[in-house]
Amino acid sequence: MKRRTTRGLSTAALIGALAIICPILATSSADAAPFSPGYPKTGPHVGQGLSLLVDDESYGTYLYDVDTGDGQEHLIAYCVDFHNSYHPDVPLQEAPWSDLASLTPNGAYISWAMHHSYPHLALTEVESTTGLAFNDGLSDAEAIAATQAAVWLFSDGITLDGAHVQGTPAEQADVAAMYGYLTGPTNTGMQPEPDPTLDLKIDTTVGLAGTPIGPITVTTTGESVDIDAVGFDGAMLVDADGTPTGTVTNGAEVYLDVPGDATGGAVTVSGTTTATATAQVGRLFTPAVTTTPAATQLLAVAAVKAIDVHAEIPVAWKPRPSAPTPPPPLDVTPPPPAPVTQPVEVPRPTPPMPAPIAAPVQAVAEQPQLAYTGLNATESLAVATGLIVGGIVCAAAGRRRRT
Repeated sequence: MKRRTTRGLSTAALIGALAIICPILATSSADAAPFSPGYPKTGPHVGQGLSLLVDDESYGTYLYDVDTGDGQEHLIAYCVDFHNSYHPDVPLQEAPWSDLASLTPNGAYISWAMHHSYPHLALTEVESTTGLAFNDGLSDAEAIAATQAAVWLFSDGITLDGAHVQGTPAEQADVAAMYGYLTGPTNTGMQPEPDPTLDLKIDTTVGLAGTPIGPITVTTTGESVDIDAVGFDGAMLVDADGTPTGTVTNGAEVYLDVPGDATGGAVTVSGTTTATATAQVGRLFTPAVTTTPAATQLLAVAAVKAIDVHAEIPVAWKPRPSAPTPPPPLDVTPPPPAPVTQPVEVPRPTPPMPAPIAAPVQAVAEQPQLAYTGLNATESLAVATGLIVGGIVCAAAGRRRRT
């Protein structure tokens, strides 16, 4: 912003608007947080440089505070509007940089100048980066004056040489050298960089306990990401080899490892990276209420801050199916032989003897009894022999007659 130190304010036409180039924070879990009511708004001076002579009038150079809300880190800005004055406590509203057509062609050069000077870089870093030989080093007052003069060149066409710096010859030389560096051929412009991002992605909807669940792919613009699994004791994140891991880089693939005996459940896999949110063309702020003359000047953020970018996704799993109970092992031991018992001979019952059948009794007529004259054995043999011989003689006689 501009302040005259020897005369009244310039009567040039007011172009009226305040703009702030702020970093855009984008994560997979949330957009940049909205400002609280009444914020952002202009704040006090937070740094002062050497005064500059423009058209024989002295103008102060400053760093300005931009209050973004209670508990929020303030932004540090340079003036991008030479012809208007700065006022604190003016509410702002956001607008695209393209709305300010007169600044659009040179916006990239303004961004480059602020990114290569103080306070975005420490003074010692500016000295080593530029390679310039400063008198007893570069002071903050010299750096502020040189950077503000460079911004006014690109925003309003204000030129500067060493004689326009109100300071000692050594200070004038240092400001002129730094101004030449910021506005010379080294300044090729700086286009908007991607917003700091962090994304976690998993293709598997529900995993299985005891098996790696994933992969969970990590995509970020940060240098590294701290990752963790929260919500279940025993669950951990591992790499493809099964090694536990807690810090990964862009493009890494990790897996959730859950004990095999775990019941169904879920965890939140979270990641955090620290990304540098730089001042870029892309976000502008103007006074919340349009007035004539304008409530304050345009400002361009000059300092950056580290922002923690956070992302998280839920990962669930089902319990491992219970293995069927195996049948009991077969007993292959042969049973002992049955004891051999001798058969018991059971005596068969003796069938009863059939009762004697009585011969039928025939009635016989009673004969008169004769006196028994039986033969004795000798007599019987003699009779038989005689009968046999007689038979033989009869047979022989018969054959002779036939012949």
